[in-house]
Amino acid sequence: MEGLCVEIGNSKRVKVNTVYFGGGTPSLLAPPELGKILRTIRERFTVDACEITLEANPETITPAAADAWAGAGINRVSVGAQSFHDDELSFMGRRHNAKDTLKALALLRKAGFRNIGIDLILGLPHQTLQRWEETLNVLFALKPEHFSAYILDVHEGAAWSKERVSALFPKERVTAKMYERLLERASLQGYVHYEISNFCLPGYASRHNLKYFSDEPYIGFGSSAHSYTIEERFWNVTGPIAYLGAVGTKRNARAGSIRMSLEDRRKEAFMMGMRKTEGVDLESFFFLYGWDILKEHAGVLERFMSAGVLELSKKRLRFTPKGYLVSNEVLASFF
Repeated sequence: MEGLCVEIGNSKRVKVNTVYFGGGTPSLLAPPELGKILRTIRERFTVDACEITLEANPETITPAAADAWAGAGINRVSVGAQSFHDDELSFMGRRHNAKDTLKALALLRKAGFRNIGIDLILGLPHQTLQRWEETLNVLFALKPEHFSAYILDVHEGAAWSKERVSALFPKERVTAKMYERLLERASLQGYVHYEISNFCLPGYASRHNLKYFSDEPYIGFGSSAHSYTIEERFWNVTGPIAYLGAVGTKRNARAGSIRMSLEDRRKEAFMMGMRKTEGVDLESFFFLYGWDILKEHAGVLERFMSAGVLELSKKRLRFTPKGYLVSNEVLASFF
């Protein structure tokens, strides 16, 4: 599975401050197997005040599993709820229903978890503003420490693509209103909006996610897993059988790599950094990457600041709430 994120230090023994089991459904692994992986990590790496996250689908969360995860040292669970309406879940082909999610969250609390995340999707077929408000009612009644809300992005050729069932999807203005209501209600409930799609109670931002947004290195283990070491980005072979075969015969499952030039790094660092609601400190960015955005992209900045989607304060550039929904288009204009 993809999902070990580590801080790479100068010592021979790598220091780990986040571990993330994610990609696919890692909660399907038998708890003893997860425990074995964590024991191996502790044997090979220096584990220091580590955030250890497990992605879990609601139907895989049982009393025995929740207790075993806590006992193994997992201290954060990200639950793929996606919706609290059964017809929406059915349309997405999910195996759980809303009651399964509520039961799963109660089991996690009973097992002692005090850092739980919930994933939701907005812009689903048949989703109305009223139904989204109902979803938010359930979300805020549960009061998770963290939640993510992603706008559905269906690629051409998907089994239920927008081209085939476009009439079922809410209009863009309706989806935009859903997102606006999310921002309003999250703020009233005391949540910190720290990244375009991520919200947390104070002190519960995902340390793992923040690595991606802050140009920090990480190592991925498992089929299709990606790694980043500042100088290089590389990835493993696809498929668990191929991965196990490569590790067993060659002790190396690498499928390919890309050397990261300074230009590659600064582009990615800027695009990912701008996803954080605090934005990018342009002076620090120039010091690290040698890119004077104010000078080289004055025209682009002026255009989007005039449109009210970007703001610049004390050399810190960030999106306005109006700009979050068009962030991809705006960032593309810089390149």
